Amino acid sequence: MPLYEKSSIDEFYIDLTGMDKFFGCHKLASELRQRIMKETGLPISFGLSINKTVSKIATGEAKPNNEINILSGTEKPFLAPLSVRKIPMVGEVTYKSLCDLGVKRIQTVQDMPMDLMHKVLGKNGLSIWKKANGIDHSPVVQYQERKSISTERTFNKDTTDISKLKGIIVAMTENLAYQLRRGNKLTACVTFKIRYSDFQTYTQQQRIPYSAMDHNIIPVVLDLYKNYIIVDYWCV
Repeated sequence: MPLYEKSSIDEFYIDLTGMDKFFGCHKLASELRQRIMKETGLPISFGLSINKTVSKIATGEAKPNNEINILSGTEKPFLAPLSVRKIPMVGEVTYKSLCDLGVKRIQTVQDMPMDLMHKVLGKNGLSIWKKANGIDHSPVVQYQERKSISTERTFNKDTTDISKLKGIIVAMTENLAYQLRRGNKLTACVTFKIRYSDFQTYTQQQRIPYSAMDHNIIPVVLDLYKNYIIVDYWCV
């Protein structure tokens, strides 16, 4: 049986390894798509390739209602003319950083030495370089009950407005606490992560008594946040 992984409310990965011996992977995927459209009346697209990254990008190119089969060995030519914005994990901030370097097409990343991408963007640069070259060894992971919930916010422009940041952090924490209560869940660990414009990332955790209440979780999050503010002032 094929393995499947839910990546979002309307996106799934399916590992069809071995299915080519019986049905043909593209034939099976195409027939599944036709059946879903017939039974639901909804448009559906898919991208078929040797890994998750290329399949996700191909699916995006196939939308709103089509299918694309990227044969093994043709990943790089398929990706080359596309915008680097198409690479999963390249958000607005990273895209701007790449554009500032004159990198707008995936082919430019393919032509760059991996060490240069690492030097410019750190670990993110390595990951982007691999994805641009169609390299992704991450497996399809079957459904598992969630062990954590999280939220994040990326700013289009850098900010040093402490009051603004505090307000956003409180709102994000309230949202997560609400999700816990709605799902009848409790948490015993709070993690705070901050990433600066140079992609330096810092993470802190703190254990707490089991809770899903705002008044218990928000002070812990703000304490973790203050640690970074103190460090920043000390560095100045």
